[in-house]
Amino acid sequence: MAKVLLNQTLYQCEQCGKRLLTPHGAKLHEIKYCSVVRQREAMIEHKKRQEFCEHKHMEMSYITPLGEDHLQIPTLNAVQTAA
Repeated sequence: MAKVLLNQTLYQCEQCGKRLLTPHGAKLHEIKYCSVVRQREAMIEHKKRQEFCEHKHMEMSYITPLGEDHLQIPTLNAVQTAA
């Protein structure tokens, strides 16, 4: 059976709303473990990496890679339907 706490002060994460028992635990959760904060930091880091990407304005190349020329040969069914 679950333990029920009476008259217990709970501390809540300001970002995700998770309830914790100690103020230190709540602060530690917000800094290290909160999924909302971690996701926001990951998006910021991703945007920073995209800003400094050297391949930003690359043009598309439609040349087939070496060894994949066989993928460009039309199949027998496609040739028969075209005729």
